[in-house]
Amino acid sequence: MRAEFGTVESIKRGVATGLGVSVLPAVAVADAVESGVLVVLGWRPPFEAHTQIAWRRGRRVSREMRAFIDQTARVVAQDRLSLAS
Repeated sequence: MRAEFGTVESIKRGVATGLGVSVLPAVAVADAVESGVLVVLGWRPPFEAHTQIAWRRGRRVSREMRAFIDQTARVVAQDRLSLAS
């Protein structure tokens, strides 16, 4: 069976109730894993996931958006390092 959900939160809830497993970003499930609601399986995917951020050309990037972009880059870099080890 395959199911589709509209948000990461609904996916987490479905997995927590026993509907199945999912591949989600570590940052999205950190609290649920820490509290024991979800568990991380000892599985290494045979693929890479790529993340992109896009914005409209010619639009000024606000301070808040720049902070978001910088933080996202840090999280992705940390995840890459943890997967490599």
